Amino acid sequence: MRPSNAISPLVLVTSLTCLVVNPTLFAEEVVYYAYTGSYNNISSELGTQIVLEGTERIVVRAGFIIYPLAYLPTTEVQMRFYANDGPDGEPSTLIWDSGIMDFGPGDESVPQYAQVTVPDVIVPDSLTVTLMPHSGQILLATAGTADVGTTVRGWNHGTTWIPQTINRTRGFDLSARQGSGGSVRLNRETYLCSQSVNVSVRDDDLAAGPSPTVTVATSGGDSETVVLIRSQPGKGIFGKTLATSTAAVVVGDGILQIGHGQVIEATYEDASGAEGLPVTVQDTATLDCQPPVISNVQISQRGHIVDVTFDTNEPATPSVRFGTSCGSLDRTITGAAGETTHALALPTIEPSEVCYFQAQAVDAVGNIAFDDNGGVCYVVTPLPVQTLFIETFPSPSIDPTNWSSVSGSAVIDSSGSPAPSPPYSLHFPQFSPESTVESRTFDLRDKSGLEIVFWFKTDGTDSTGFDPVVGLTMEYWSAFGHWESWLLPAGPSQGMIDFDRIVAPLPLDAYHDGFRFRLRPFQSIDTWWADDLFIQQGPPAPPTVQEDYVTVCGDAPTTLTLVAGDDGRPDPPSALDYVITALPTHGVLSDPQTGPILDVPYTLLNHGNQVVFVRQTGHTGEDRLNFKAGDGGVAPDGGESPIATVALDVVSGPPGMTADPVPANGAGKVSVSTTLSWAPAPLDSNGHTVEVDIPDATEEFSGGNRLRGNYFTMSEDATLTEIQMELDFTVQTTLAFVVYVCDNYSPPTRIAKFDRVMQGTGRGFYSSGPVSVPLSKGKDYVIGVAWAPPDVRYYRVSEGYPKSFLLGVIQGGVGPDDLPFPPPVTLYFSLNSPQAYSGRFSFLDERPACPVTYRVLMDAVNPPTTVVCDEMSEPTCDPGPLVQNQRYYWQVIARHSCGDTAGPIWQFITSLPPDHDDDGDIDQADFGYLQQCVSGTGVTQTRPDCFDVLLDDDDDVDAADMATLLGCLSGAG
Repeated sequence: MRPSNAISPLVLVTSLTCLVVNPTLFAEEVVYYAYTGSYNNISSELGTQIVLEGTERIVVRAGFIIYPLAYLPTTEVQMRFYANDGPDGEPSTLIWDSGIMDFGPGDESVPQYAQVTVPDVIVPDSLTVTLMPHSGQILLATAGTADVGTTVRGWNHGTTWIPQTINRTRGFDLSARQGSGGSVRLNRETYLCSQSVNVSVRDDDLAAGPSPTVTVATSGGDSETVVLIRSQPGKGIFGKTLATSTAAVVVGDGILQIGHGQVIEATYEDASGAEGLPVTVQDTATLDCQPPVISNVQISQRGHIVDVTFDTNEPATPSVRFGTSCGSLDRTITGAAGETTHALALPTIEPSEVCYFQAQAVDAVGNIAFDDNGGVCYVVTPLPVQTLFIETFPSPSIDPTNWSSVSGSAVIDSSGSPAPSPPYSLHFPQFSPESTVESRTFDLRDKSGLEIVFWFKTDGTDSTGFDPVVGLTMEYWSAFGHWESWLLPAGPSQGMIDFDRIVAPLPLDAYHDGFRFRLRPFQSIDTWWADDLFIQQGPPAPPTVQEDYVTVCGDAPTTLTLVAGDDGRPDPPSALDYVITALPTHGVLSDPQTGPILDVPYTLLNHGNQVVFVRQTGHTGEDRLNFKAGDGGVAPDGGESPIATVALDVVSGPPGMTADPVPANGAGKVSVSTTLSWAPAPLDSNGHTVEVDIPDATEEFSGGNRLRGNYFTMSEDATLTEIQMELDFTVQTTLAFVVYVCDNYSPPTRIAKFDRVMQGTGRGFYSSGPVSVPLSKGKDYVIGVAWAPPDVRYYRVSEGYPKSFLLGVIQGGVGPDDLPFPPPVTLYFSLNSPQAYSGRFSFLDERPACPVTYRVLMDAVNPPTTVVCDEMSEPTCDPGPLVQNQRYYWQVIARHSCGDTAGPIWQFITSLPPDHDDDGDIDQADFGYLQQCVSGTGVTQTRPDCFDVLLDDDDDVDAADMATLLGCLSGAG
């Protein structure tokens, strides 16, 4: 049998030279150069197949070139040797595993030679050597002087082994020795009963001697004496293949009779082995002739989600063959190898079709088992389910009833075949970050418990590792009025992924009347495909509640409607209970059926969903109330919703008067193409505070000289007013609350830091206190906290917090000037982390709940009545072309939910361009003025006092303008 595996020590040598072999230690050195490439896919193996001459070598050392990146505190790599005894010669049997080796930090500009001591591992004729990074990015470079252009067979192992033809050689080397005596080897460790047996001997003492004889015996009683054949002239390398049979044993017939569970033993008597003495050498293998036993085939089904599960009595690779009839199982899906309990997601054929399938399992040596339910196959019958969206891409044309827009290079084609719904799928070509498909809009206000289902695939071509957020990104339009990052199926660290399924519940702020979603390959150079998208009713769930932002006008009672959605299980939506959990602080809240609410929690009478708010006399500004809804069920299938906030924007009444008109009131000589503008109408709104709460921590970690925080994209201008982070410590320490701005993937710049000396009191939320940091719309920010003692603990939680402003998450070190304590470490942000850090973040959004809009009236008579602009959000209006030498009257009405305010009536007179002196005629004086402004054809006239003699459609003053004026001459008076 092969030697046992062991973890070896690792030595780093800063050199590009080959491994120097001590000739007194090795009888023979073999150095192979093989490609591994510039690769950084975490937990993805990349290896190269190596074929050795003759029988096995004993590998004692291995080495490769690496560039550990400087910003990483550690770089972990794992090396493995596999025998190429799998299907089609792919790597299969693991021979040796180095375990995870830690390089520590490095300098990516300086190559380091990693030398691994291998504990005398015997390798077969054909093996694959792989490297697998476990943290950060690793750049592998050329080792030695291998010939560029040599074709090498490589393997990429993300989820399955993928063969690759490599046309250059670089990467790692092996040093091996031949054993001191002869050796015998069977070509496999485990045989099927259908396979022949190859036995080989290497004995350098027989380089010029006779062929050796080997005995091959089985534990079932057969024994065959085999005279081997020399494989290479002048060398002591011999081999022969024995036929096998499962018939009754006949000793000495030249055929090896075998059976399940038996052991094959090859014996060679070396007359001059170690130290010149006779020695017996052996190799053994086992026989596995029985396929796995499949049992407990189960179908789990919910709408368009179908999962098949089954068990096997030994580790196996599962698959399901399926189709539209038992006689036409023309499609196959395959699961992960090496388990005894298997679960496979079944792609959708058509929502209305019955699906037939059989279970299949292949053990480690290739025995295949089938379970087709006694020949009639297992059957999946579609279940009725509420489905809001179905897209299987049945044709190469986009369906306008499902999609509102398609941009960039996105296309529907068959390049992702086999697709879940063949032959077409949505295809985002490589290098197409501008490609986007956007769905139609849905009204989800009365819904709850919905989920989205879709399949995705990537070819894993992106191996840069530097993109802040990478992958096929699904985003949705939230109730807060901006795009929210939602699902990130895979990044480059996961390598090639065949079609896989994602099932995700819709976020809470998706339940509004403007929900829509879009897919795009965000900052990724991978090629992506998507197929079989569904939005359907998910499993029973508690109600959802919708947050709101409402204007309250003066002292008048304001009726507020609380909005919740439910899936109708166990109670219909009309039977929801609405519970007030927090009262406003500057007014009175009442239940219309019972009167003022004095204590919370308070359940509205008779399943009511309306409350009445009256402000405290004279109060203006922000207020709020909290509520939740319950359906009478029990979690997780029902129960109570999360708590929602209704923010109140309390204003005293309608907006104030507009002012500062442009053109100024009474102005003359106004251009006939003028644009009207004015100062905004004042409103006593102070906006409201948006609180982003990241709760329910699932993991905790030690801190120590680190920044932990979250990554925000601002959908509007706002002011950060407080940072709270969930920590656990009991000593007195200084916390540094920090804010960074990230511009176009440049190194983040710190814009604020607040040092707070605190005495730890255990686990809790530690606050920066009131702060004021202006944040700009469209910019990205990192907001978090740093600390010194390593015994401070922070809390990490899963992604998926559908709150305003929250886009992604970050983690990383802190720069030297950010720590109120030594030692400094390098600042580095990585947005590939799928976790957020538990905290509460408060932002002041100064926009009113109901913004002021403007209507503009304009006429040549007073008062004006013609509407020339309406529902304008900005204080500007283009009234269109005006008449020359005409007096106009105009008025702005500031409109708001609390009422309209009509401004003063303003007036101006448009110019008569040829009449420069404004005396009512066009005469020689006006002609003389034009002559002073002549610039010549094609020469722009830039003098402001000459603009009123630009009489044609260009920017010069020339003969054309002069002809226009002459055509208008009236004479003096």
